[in-house]
Amino acid sequence: RLFNTIQFYTYPKGLKNIWHLKPRRLLRLLLSRLPLVSKLLKKNLDCLPDYSNREMRSQFDHILKHKHHDFILISYIYWAGLIENNPFIKGKTILDYSDFTTMILNDSESGNIDIGSFFKEEIRRVNLFDRVMCISFDEYWLISQFAASPRFFYVPHFLESSGIVREKKKYDLLFIGSDNPFNRDGLEWFLKDIYPVIGSEPKMKICGDIASVIGTHKRIFKEPSFEQLNDVYRDVKILVVPLLGGAGLKIKVIEALSFGIPVITTPKGVVGFRNKTGNGCLVVDDESGFIREIDRLLSDPAYYSDHSNAALSYFDTQFGMEQAYRLLDTVFKLEGAN
Repeated sequence: RLFNTIQFYTYPKGLKNIWHLKPRRLLRLLLSRLPLVSKLLKKNLDCLPDYSNREMRSQFDHILKHKHHDFILISYIYWAGLIENNPFIKGKTILDYSDFTTMILNDSESGNIDIGSFFKEEIRRVNLFDRVMCISFDEYWLISQFAASPRFFYVPHFLESSGIVREKKKYDLLFIGSDNPFNRDGLEWFLKDIYPVIGSEPKMKICGDIASVIGTHKRIFKEPSFEQLNDVYRDVKILVVPLLGGAGLKIKVIEALSFGIPVITTPKGVVGFRNKTGNGCLVVDDESGFIREIDRLLSDPAYYSDHSNAALSYFDTQFGMEQAYRLLDTVFKLEGAN
C-alpha cells in the first residue's frame, strides 16, 4: 500500500564483526562477556551512544549510491549518524521515534548521566530528519516542542482487533514481558507486596523471558516461550502492569485492550496514550490500589464488563488498522502527490 519495494539494511550483531578490532580492543570485548569482568570494566555513560561506525556508514553509503530511495526510515536515534552530512541521500529521511532515549538511559544508569547534555544531543539528532513518527503521544508532544526542523506525526502502535472473548478464562491475572530491569523490578514488587495479600487467591500466569528468572510460587504458572500470542490473552481475565520505571508506549497494554481485557497498571502503563482515562485501564499507584481493583474486577461481573467494553472501545478508536493506514499514508506521502 505504501511502497512497491522496500530495501532493509541490517548490521550483524555480537561477535560476528570483531575482525576489524585492534588486539587490545578485541581482548577487552571478549573479557567483557564475563559477568564479573564486565562489572569491573563498566564506566558511567558520558555521552549519547552513536552506533553508526565507519564500517556501517560505508555500507550504508554503498546502498544509497547504487539505488534511489524515496524514503529512508531509521529506528532509534543511535543510528542518526548514518544520515548526518550524507551527500548520497536524495529521498526523505524518517525517524521512527519509539523511546525517549535520554529518559531510558537515565533510568538504566541510575541517574548517573548529564541529562541536559544528553537531551540536547538527542534533539540535535532528531533535527537531522525530515519527518518523525512517534508511537507515544507524550513523546510526540514533548519532542516536537524542542525539535523545530522535522515534521512530526503521531502514529501509535496498531493491531487487528481480536474482540472480547466470552468463554471461561483459565487464569485470573497475567504478567507478560521480556527480562529487563523494569519488568524485573515491577514483577518483584508485585509478587512480594501485592500478590500474597489478595483475598481472592487468583491464579496467575507469567509469560515471556521474565518467567525464566523468577522462583516457584503457589498458584503461579510460568510460560517463558509460546507459539501464539493470541492464545495467551484469550485465556486470562486481567493484565497487571506494575511497572515502576521505563519510557515509551507499552505494547502489552495495547495487546490486552484489543481483547477487551481490563488492565490494572501504575501510571507508567498509560504513558504514550492520548487519553489517560476512559481507556479500559485502571491506574493505581500503590499496593492497596492493585489489591482493591483486582478483587473488585474478579468479584463484580458488571464492573468487569464495563471496563472490558471500555478497553475494546478505546482500542478501536485509537489503535485500529484502518486509522493507522490513514496516518501512515500521510507520513509516506511524496511531495507533490495527490
